[in-house]
Amino acid sequence: MSIPIPIFVDKSRNYYSILNCHRSSNEEQILTEYKILAKKYHPDTASGCKEKFQEIEESKRILLCPTLRKSYDSWLDSGISVSFETWKEKCATNMHWANAETNSFSWVCEVCCAH
Repeated sequence: MSIPIPIFVDKSRNYYSILNCHRSSNEEQILTEYKILAKKYHPDTASGCKEKFQEIEESKRILLCPTLRKSYDSWLDSGISVSFETWKEKCATNMHWANAETNSFSWVCEVCCAH
């Protein structure tokens, strides 16, 4: 009988830290930090870095959508040892964070994800 080895996921490097924000930051603060970093790391600038810019873009997308941000915060608090991407793709619909009223879970928020 083999014992499963837990996978360690480093949650210290998260969307909030990527944007130099605190978890209690409001949308305006997140957007301000995003603009500073996007300008600094945009691939068209001399100091640009495509990978860093994509990481900043993804962070903004998650944190400025109330639905995704709530799910991301739940994942941070969960103690689950899988990445957020894996969790949202494979685990979210099976977890207790699913919407009990509609008996579903949606990652697409048509109103707030138009950023």
